[in-house]
Amino acid sequence: MLYSFVLMHQVYHPGFASEVPYIIAQVDLVEGLRILTNVVDCSNSDLQIGMPLEVTFEAITDEVSLPKFRPVCYRHVPERMYLAFWYMRKEHIPDEL
Repeated sequence: MLYSFVLMHQVYHPGFASEVPYIIAQVDLVEGLRILTNVVDCSNSDLQIGMPLEVTFEAITDEVSLPKFRPVCYRHVPERMYLAFWYMRKEHIPDEL
């Protein structure tokens, strides 16, 4: 689930120059961890705190892959799970937002 995010416009390393702007996000994992990662396959305007995400892997080399996250595709999620995602999202969004 998306906990927080920023849109990075600055090039801090030449290796990321072609990807600017890109999304840096804090993602809450089901296992209880919160990790710093990137969100892909989602426009900046569609990002919402609390939205469910799923992991995808970007192959950097034959031996190294980086975990990144993308929005859950609801077409492939059973209805009971969709309702659980909605419930979790609603419970985690403060009223003042």
